Amino acid sequence: MNIEVTSGYLARSGVFKLNANTHFELALKYFEEGRGLVDRDPVQSCEKLYKATEEAIKGLVIHFNIKDIIESIERTGEWSEREFVRAVERLSRILGEWIISSWDTAWALRTLCYQEAKFNSRDVKTRIPSIETLISVSQNISQTVPASFIVEYVDKMFRDFSEKMKAVIREEIEKLRESVDKSFIELTQRVSSVSSEVEKSSREVKSIKTGLRSRLNFILWLLGLRKRLFSEERH
Repeated sequence: MNIEVTSGYLARSGVFKLNANTHFELALKYFEEGRGLVDRDPVQSCEKLYKATEEAIKGLVIHFNIKDIIESIERTGEWSEREFVRAVERLSRILGEWIISSWDTAWALRTLCYQEAKFNSRDVKTRIPSIETLISVSQNISQTVPASFIVEYVDKMFRDFSEKMKAVIREEIEKLRESVDKSFIELTQRVSSVSSEVEKSSREVKSIKTGLRSRLNFILWLLGLRKRLFSEERH
């Protein structure tokens, strides 16, 4: 099977204007920017590292076509904190529980570092490997065929096969109908022929019965005549 992937899964609503690979590219971009800022500006570094995590999660949800998450976000029109938590939990079933740890680390960078400025450069550096694992996995996954593409491809193959089978079945039904019609016509012709033969035989039998009845009447008349002649001779 030869499959070519150019853009990955693209969701329907404006919330999902970007495909999975674009999210993965943004994740890598933010991660590299965040790692480069860790010594000079740890607060901004944390913001970039958290954004990298968000983009990686979005890309993975789209790549694996996690429909309940996608449909929920399409309804609300935004990625809420709760949806990220749900997405990470669902992704952990596919990739393993390590992704929960990566998300928790990113959340700590956002709240304790970016929002409250309680982390220094060393605090951020110790947490970068957990984020890097997520980015590395997402980059590797970006090189594979999206699960959504496979699902759509299989669905298309099944639809095409179903249409072909329907056409074959319709053709066979039409052949059967023509065969039944032909057999019915032949049977009707045979019945008609037999009916004609029966009618002809009935007429012949009737004619024979009429002839026999006439002969019998003639014989009875002769017997009666003979009886009268004998009776006259005696007198």
